[in-house]
Amino acid sequence: MAGLLGNPLGYISEITNESALDNAIQRGYYSVKTSIATTDGNKIVYGTMLVLASNSYVSQIAFGSEGLAVLRRYDVSTKTWDSWRNIGK
Repeated sequence: MAGLLGNPLGYISEITNESALDNAIQRGYYSVKTSIATTDGNKIVYGTMLVLASNSYVSQIAFGSEGLAVLRRYDVSTKTWDSWRNIGK
């Protein structure tokens, strides 16, 4: 399994604006230094994000400092992101 995940906890970079999220597709840990609006109107206010990737999909899981957790998925073949989904709080 480690071969598929690579190093998911390796630090990659900071996310400083919402548009940078679409480019965060490299496996690893990101620091979220902004407020991310989710599909349902909630916000991830400063926190962390874990990115897992395969040849077909990229998953972003973000955890905000106020306890909200959300995820979304990118389809590599269609080059489209799903809407954010709440998974916690």
